[in-house]
Amino acid sequence: MRVCIAGKNKIAVESLRFITQQYPEHEFLAIANRTDSGEDGFQPSFKKAANQLGIELIGLERLLQSGADVFVSLEFDRIIKAEHIECCRCYNIHFSLLPAYRGVYTSAWPILLGESHTGVSLHEIDGGIDTGPVIDQFRFEISADETAESLYEKYQSHAFLLLKKNAAALLDGTAVGVPQSGGGSYFSKESIDYSNLDIHCDMDAVELSRQLRAFYFPAFQVPVLHGFRVMSPRVTDHRSSHPPGFVVEKSDTRICFATRTFDVVCDLFPEVGG
Repeated sequence: MRVCIAGKNKIAVESLRFITQQYPEHEFLAIANRTDSGEDGFQPSFKKAANQLGIELIGLERLLQSGADVFVSLEFDRIIKAEHIECCRCYNIHFSLLPAYRGVYTSAWPILLGESHTGVSLHEIDGGIDTGPVIDQFRFEISADETAESLYEKYQSHAFLLLKKNAAALLDGTAVGVPQSGGGSYFSKESIDYSNLDIHCDMDAVELSRQLRAFYFPAFQVPVLHGFRVMSPRVTDHRSSHPPGFVVEKSDTRICFATRTFDVVCDLFPEVGG
C-alpha cells in the first residue's frame, strides 16, 4: 500500500517519522508545502525530513497518478479538491474542535473570542473546507496567558497524539467518521489583516489582553502598542484614571497602559542586542 503524507512543521515531520517507523511494510510519498525551502527554521523542514528518510517528494498534481491509497494532510497549504481525492482515502487533522473554527487563524480566533477550550480534529476530506466527517478529536484548555505561539505548539503536540492513536485505522481503512452537525464557524484569510494590525488601548482591558496575546507569534509578528513592541499582558486591578493609551508607568523592561477599564501591564519585547 502507498501512503502519502503532506504538510509542514513539527506535526508533519514527527508523523512522517512515526508512520514510516511503525509501518515499514508500506510505501511512502511526501508532499511539502510550497514555502518549504528544505532548511529548518523556527520549525523543522518537512521536505528536509522526507529527504533524510529517503522518501520521494511529489507535487499535489501528481497525487492522482501516484498510486497512493491513503493521503494524510497535516498543516498542508493547499485546498484539496475533488479531482485530487478520487484515487484514495483522504484525511486531515484540523486545529480546532470541528465544526467550530473551520478555515484559518485557529491560533488567534479562539483567543480573540475568549474561548476556554479548543482542540484538534481528525476528519475525512470531502469537497468542502474542513467539513468532512469527524473520526476523532482531542479537547484541551486554553490557558489564561495563552498566546498564538503557545497555542500553536499545543495544537501540534495534541495533533501528533491524535495521529498516533488513529494511524492503524487510517491505514487499514477501518476509521469511521461521523458527519459534522450544526452550523459551526468559518474564518477566511481575509478575517485578519496581519499586514495592518491596528492595536490600541481604546477598549476594555480584557479585550486588549486578548488581542496582544492572539497576535503574539515572534516568528511572524510581535504586537506593537502605541509604538512599543510588547508581550505578556496582565490586566491589573487598578481602574484606569487616565485616557486610553496613556503610559501610566514605564521601566527598561515593563510598561503600563491605561484602557477604558483597567490598567494593563506588559513586558517590553527584548530587542536584538538589548
